[in-house]
Amino acid sequence: MAKQVNTGLLIFLIILSFNLSAFPVDQYSASLPAMVHALNSSINVMQWSITIFVIMIGVSQLLLAPFSDRLGRRPILLGGLVIFLIGNVICILASTGTELIIGRIIGGIGAGGISLTAPALLGDTFEGKMLNRITAYASMFYSLLIYILSPLIAGYLQVHFGWHANFILIFCYEALAFLIVLFLLPETHRAMTNKTSIGKMFAEYLTIIKQPVYLSGSICMSLAWCLLVVFNLIVPFLIENSLGYSAEHYGYLTFLVGIAFFA
Repeated sequence: MAKQVNTGLLIFLIILSFNLSAFPVDQYSASLPAMVHALNSSINVMQWSITIFVIMIGVSQLLLAPFSDRLGRRPILLGGLVIFLIGNVICILASTGTELIIGRIIGGIGAGGISLTAPALLGDTFEGKMLNRITAYASMFYSLLIYILSPLIAGYLQVHFGWHANFILIFCYEALAFLIVLFLLPETHRAMTNKTSIGKMFAEYLTIIKQPVYLSGSICMSLAWCLLVVFNLIVPFLIENSLGYSAEHYGYLTFLVGIAFFA
């Protein structure tokens, strides 16, 4: 281990951080059909609320990654959580599809800062076999929460409490994470003291992108993530609108898909 910190606590925080940006994608997918009517909007707008969130995660990661190296992990993670919470409050208070989209754009920007920090925390603190082990644990918990438990909970909340309940749950989860990070997470990366310009850092992106191994791997991962996003965009409307099942049934069916994915 590279830093002398509480290992168990740090492992918990890293595993928690891995799920913070993906949880808001799956957690309200069961509510999409109901939100079309509640917000007097359209299916396309509701689908865009997921798509734009994912896009903003990618864009903000590119912009914030250099600052994570220069300033440290804590400022980026805490700032990302604050921005995300602001966006999520806008979603909770939204009365139109446009307001929801605005909230998701802001939330996506914050989520980008969150998602780039978790792997960085891992790389800062562990190495060798321990790094591989913690990565496996984080991936297992990620799959368990995002692909299995999240849709199941989302469907239940939608049927019994309405679509706001899923966004309130997201807010509570992220707010708890903010408090834990604020008071318990140590800084794992020493801020850069050299004068390397931000422009030079971005120029290094081009060098990385030109590497065939990196590019091919990134394309494969992107296509795999596209399938998961498309599932969240289309299946809720197929199950709830076309087939006439409830959001809770969507949660059960997605739970079975998640079990297969997890296995």
